[in-house]
Amino acid sequence: MAGYVKNIDMDIFSESLREICPKFNVKALTEFQHNALINFIQGKDVFVNMPTGSGKSLVFQIAPLVEMWMSSRYIDSVVWKQDPIIIIICPLVALMKDQVNHLNNIGFKAAYVGCEEAEKGIDNGDFMYVFISPESILSNERWRCMLEKKPYQERLVGIVVDEAHCIVEWGTSSNNKKKTIFRIWYSRLNELRSLVQKGVTFLALTATATKKTKQQIFDMLELKEPVEIIDNPDRPNICFVV
Repeated sequence: MAGYVKNIDMDIFSESLREICPKFNVKALTEFQHNALINFIQGKDVFVNMPTGSGKSLVFQIAPLVEMWMSSRYIDSVVWKQDPIIIIICPLVALMKDQVNHLNNIGFKAAYVGCEEAEKGIDNGDFMYVFISPESILSNERWRCMLEKKPYQERLVGIVVDEAHCIVEWGTSSNNKKKTIFRIWYSRLNELRSLVQKGVTFLALTATATKKTKQQIFDMLELKEPVEIIDNPDRPNICFVV
């Protein structure tokens, strides 16, 4: 459990989804997306293992918008951020660009570290969605210190680790014959816990995690009693005949 768990009025939550989902060209969330989202915005660490193409990204894309909606609807909105920021740890610049372009095209402020013209705005907290690599956020002094600045201390609502299996595959030497670590900063993502406010929620997303890999992700991100959202990729209506 990440920290303080927010109470949610389900009528207000459902109302927010009816307004927000069409912006992403979906009528409603799936059961798995819905469960992941509500636990994440409540303040719980969440681990999501769902097949590729199942819409895992929608969870973190919608989360800050629900946060804003809650802030505007609750009389006591101290626990909800009016102008939230969410950070997404992403392994590849190409993936960051695709996500940023998509969010910008539908009217939301998103940027990635590596785009020079956006970096001042990222530093100042001007973007709702900030995409960044493990190396940039931990080994680069500018971005590491950014987390201690007022916008991120006051408005950060969550840290997302997209493609979370990379923590094990690239951040450890257990999965390669040479016993070398490809991207060591993946193994140090737990350091983010000490750089952000207590209670900032972590969301780990993957499509390919065995039970062993899942536990390694839990340990390396220091996820304590995370909510697990797992969609079995097996499809009984599909079979292969040789």
